[in-house]
Amino acid sequence: MLQAASRNKIKRLVLASSSSIYGDTDQFPEKEEHLPLLISPYALSKLAGEYYCRIFSEFFNVETVCLRYF
Repeated sequence: MLQAASRNKIKRLVLASSSSIYGDTDQFPEKEEHLPLLISPYALSKLAGEYYCRIFSEFFNVETVCLRYF
């Protein structure tokens, strides 16, 4: 998806991430500054996607936004 965006000169990309990267905490509301607490492969895959977007945007000039849905 990221490579296709770059090849087709797409300027912005939105990634649907998940609040699952925060793990099972009692803190509400969650803050982006909280460290990830990965308790499932799903959470790990969502966090990895966010990191891929961050790195890709730096190298290929595609703006990315990651939304962590609850």
